[in-house]
Amino acid sequence: MTVCMERAICEALKTQLETITWVKKVEYENIHVILSDVKDHELPLLQFYDNGADIKHERGRLDTGWNLAVELILKSNETGTVAQGDLLDKKNDIELCIGSNVDLRIPGILHFIYQRWVTDTHSSKPFFIARLEFKVQFYKTFVN
Repeated sequence: MTVCMERAICEALKTQLETITWVKKVEYENIHVILSDVKDHELPLLQFYDNGADIKHERGRLDTGWNLAVELILKSNETGTVAQGDLLDKKNDIELCIGSNVDLRIPGILHFIYQRWVTDTHSSKPFFIARLEFKVQFYKTFVN
């Protein structure tokens, strides 16, 4: 069985994000939808997930723009409080990590496009989230 491009991208991105020294866990297989399920020993946590794809059919192949969201999850505790600046600093580290190797060393990736980011320091307390959104552009073989 061959490994699909999307899985190869996930594995390579996970490996790359694991190089950030302050990150305790990187996950894409079993992401936390409910923040209360996140354990303190997993924090700071990076998780990323499929956010849909834009596909254009081109004579036997698919021009694929796969959207991925990368979430940084932090939590305030009795030893410290997370502030907006903390999220922005760590977001910057993630940007630099991904930006240092935008093709993930995978043949066939055309672009790894950074689309937007947003931070949330209010609605999920005591958790704080920064979400970075990317589009991975690549071709897939498709038989008519």
